[in-house]
Amino acid sequence: MDTGRVFDGEITASPAHLPPDERPIWPGTSGPASSTPPRAPRSVRRTSSVDILAPGGLRSVELHGIGRDLLTGDDPHETTVIDEATLFVTLEGLARGITSARLTPHHPEIEAWLATTTGHFRFRKQIEQAWPDFVAGGTIAALLVDEIPGAALISGAALGRLGMLPARTAGAGPGPGVDVCAGWIEHGSMHVGLTTKPFFGEGPPAPSLDCPGDLLAWHGMPVLEPTSMRRRRRIDVARISSTSASVEVLFRDSYVEPDGSESVVHEYGLSAEVDLDNWTVTAIRADAHVLPSPECPAAAASAQRVVGRNLAELRALVRDEFRGTSTCTHLNDSLRSLGDVGALIDALP
Repeated sequence: MDTGRVFDGEITASPAHLPPDERPIWPGTSGPASSTPPRAPRSVRRTSSVDILAPGGLRSVELHGIGRDLLTGDDPHETTVIDEATLFVTLEGLARGITSARLTPHHPEIEAWLATTTGHFRFRKQIEQAWPDFVAGGTIAALLVDEIPGAALISGAALGRLGMLPARTAGAGPGPGVDVCAGWIEHGSMHVGLTTKPFFGEGPPAPSLDCPGDLLAWHGMPVLEPTSMRRRRRIDVARISSTSASVEVLFRDSYVEPDGSESVVHEYGLSAEVDLDNWTVTAIRADAHVLPSPECPAAAASAQRVVGRNLAELRALVRDEFRGTSTCTHLNDSLRSLGDVGALIDALP
């Protein structure tokens, strides 16, 4: 298994002056999605969003999460909200220690536990050990909590664009990980760019994800303020037959420029099929839409490693085994969300 190291050199601030129409769509990527497909009859759609706000700059970051599971009947107008949740979290300092957490539906003991930990990636294993039934339940609340370390990580992209990351010289403490994923491969574009022009989220303009004529395609979200970020997910689940189901996933991270325009930082699409007799993934395709460096799309092939695996084991599998330069942090986050598909299938007619 590849192991990550730490970049030890000087980090140069990103000038972030590329006009939107000159921002690259790398070979192996298809560009951002420009709409959301209609809801299929007799399907479940899960949508979630986590807004990443940095009112305190380096000092504090706020995460505002919203999610909803919507069951559609034989007619698109026949809908039932079967689960919904919100999350509000405050992270302090560069270590991203959690100082407050509030969930609805209310989980007092979990909220108290959250406020004693740190929003790093070890957090996911810690909460699985502390609250296994909550993590395995596949609820919207559990998904929003699972987003904390990923959202904490990408909050640095906004700070980098604003020139708020502290200057750093060799030997001055931990820097970005090297060889932790395809994009951060040693001597790759982002690694080299740290000392020239870092890749801090200069993605293409973000098309709207609205579905014409369908006000229920997504849950309601507030307008994003400039210099904030948003992580969005959509998971559509429907039966193909009595023994199989289809799964469609969209994952997007975006950044709101100081002028109010929105740009895509990361975006993936997944298409999968699930065997309902043994709850395993029988086929999957990962489509890289937008990624920050030309090396990133090489990770899409790693999605095939979940074929033949049971839905219930996917979160732990991806967390423990999908590491190194053959993988992608953001693709991994998309694959982890498939661990909730069993709960969505159970909700189907």
